[in-house]
Amino acid sequence: MEFPVIDGHADTIGRYLEDPAGFFAAAPSGHLDSRRLRETGQNVQVMAIYTPPSQGDGEALRYARDFIRAYDAVLDSRANAELDPPYRRVLTAGDLRAACRPGCFGFLLFMEGASPLRGDLGNLELFFSLGVRGITITHNHDNEAARGCLAEGQGKGLTAFGRELVRAMNRRGMVVDVAHANEDTFWDTIETARGPLIDSHTGLRKFWDHPRNLDDSQLAALAKGGGVACIDFLPDHLTTRVEPKAAVGIDQVVRVIRCAADRAGIDAVGLGSDWDGFGEVIEGLEDCARLPRLAEAMAADGFRDEEIAKVFGGNLLRVFCAVLS
Repeated sequence: MEFPVIDGHADTIGRYLEDPAGFFAAAPSGHLDSRRLRETGQNVQVMAIYTPPSQGDGEALRYARDFIRAYDAVLDSRANAELDPPYRRVLTAGDLRAACRPGCFGFLLFMEGASPLRGDLGNLELFFSLGVRGITITHNHDNEAARGCLAEGQGKGLTAFGRELVRAMNRRGMVVDVAHANEDTFWDTIETARGPLIDSHTGLRKFWDHPRNLDDSQLAALAKGGGVACIDFLPDHLTTRVEPKAAVGIDQVVRVIRCAADRAGIDAVGLGSDWDGFGEVIEGLEDCARLPRLAEAMAADGFRDEEIAKVFGGNLLRVFCAVLS
């Protein structure tokens, strides 16, 4: 593809905790690996550190550090060094711009859910030093910073620590991500943050009315602040199915992108596949190698080349460069 391509979320590193070299294996595995990623021409992939709620207290911190060790093992491997060019760590806006040059590749490391911080801003500094450049404030359930979209009870969003965390991330030049937030957490974060936010992987409530997805007012708020809503590729997030497990095609992804652009403006829409974070797939978009098909489907739907370029990476490039600078 002839423009920078950035995907806002993948859980792929979790598949290589025990065998980081597997990322470079010749045989395809999961949704994303080195060979298929390079074939698409995609430049930058956000890789997520997901810590399940079963990892409590100090276990969450240790689990996240194990994730980062696997991430580092991929990037520091001989297999990566032998690639031309290799994948690079994206730590600064300059790194990001370099990775977005034609034929170049990079990874940006996010933490999905703030539980590894254990309510301590000192741990934010620790993870920043280890390469983390963005945090999804919560996952589906509560942590020390915020309430997630599936947590029970009302009237709780960002905690006092969560507000401190958002402000500290703004000062540090880290991306604040509202994916998985409940409504109170979302609006508290909008109120607290300075600068653009993202939702790294989401659907729209118009198509599936569920707290995991964004409604029109949330889309508008992200757009007003210069942020981006990244549409994911989970069939259940993209449509309400009359028949359980009825096939969902790539045309439905285009409909959701079109709706988001109509409501929030094309500058507020991106992609956040959630590769390797789900099982059932979109027909025609079964893995990262099929990503060019989405560009073709958008063009067939009437999106202009410059609009496709914004959705595929231009909008995230703008936000990430503004924040990482």
